[in-house]
Amino acid sequence: MNLSKLISILGVLSFTIFSCTPTEDLSIVINKSGSLLIKAEGVTNGKLKVNYTYGDNIIYDSLDASGQLKTELLLEGAYYVSVESEHNNMKYFDAKNTQVIATTEKEVVLSPLDNYGSIEVAVTSDYYDDENFQYVYDDSLANVNIGIISTEKYSEVYDGSDLTIISNLQNATVTDMYGVARFENIPSSVTMFGERNYNAEYYIFVMNNAGTEILNYPNSISVPYQNTYNTRIRIYKDDLTDF
Repeated sequence: MNLSKLISILGVLSFTIFSCTPTEDLSIVINKSGSLLIKAEGVTNGKLKVNYTYGDNIIYDSLDASGQLKTELLLEGAYYVSVESEHNNMKYFDAKNTQVIATTEKEVVLSPLDNYGSIEVAVTSDYYDDENFQYVYDDSLANVNIGIISTEKYSEVYDGSDLTIISNLQNATVTDMYGVARFENIPSSVTMFGERNYNAEYYIFVMNNAGTEILNYPNSISVPYQNTYNTRIRIYKDDLTDF
C-alpha cells in the first residue's frame, strides 16, 4: 500500500470517529481561593485589617463578640493581618504575615494583650542648697504628679493648653519615696515578631503639685516588648509649688 492511500484511509477513519462522538460542553473550574478564620486571644472587641503583604487594605472590620472574624473568600497568596483592641484606655496591637491556601480555611491567632511593656521614670532635681552652700545633683523627688499619653492621642491635643493635655493623659500616678514612677503592662511599641505598633509610642509629662501645669519638655519614647524602658526627667524643684 502506498503512502497516499494510507493517508486517505486514516482521514476517513478520523472523520468517522469524530462525527460519531456526541458534542458536549467541557467546563473546567480551577478554585484558587480560600479564607481566614482570625482569632484575637483575650479580647472581645477590636478592629481588624487584612491586606496584601505589599498592598492596600482589602478588609477592615470589627471582631465579633467572641473576638473572631471569618473572612470572605480571598485569592490564594500572601496577606498581612493585624488587630487593634482598646483595653484600659490603651490600644493593644498584634500582626502576622500569613498565607491563604486554595479551598482551605486557615486559622490565624493574634494575641494583642501579650504585646506589652513598661516605663520606669525617675524624677529628680538639681539645685543649690543655700544652707550647706553646695549644689545637689539628681535629688529624688517623691509624690510628684506624672502621666503618659500615646503619640496618637497626643496628636489630637498637642496644640491645646496644659490643662487640656493633662485631662487627656491615659495613665497617671505619683512618684514613690525614691522619686520613681512606673507604668506597667502598657502596649509595647513592637510585637514579639518585631511588627511596629505606631500608636504605642508615648510622651511623659511631669506636673506641678496642683496638677495644672506641665513642667518638662516632652520627647516621644518607645516601649520594648515585655521589657522596661528606663528614663530620668529633671525639673526645677521650686516649680512644683505655685506661688
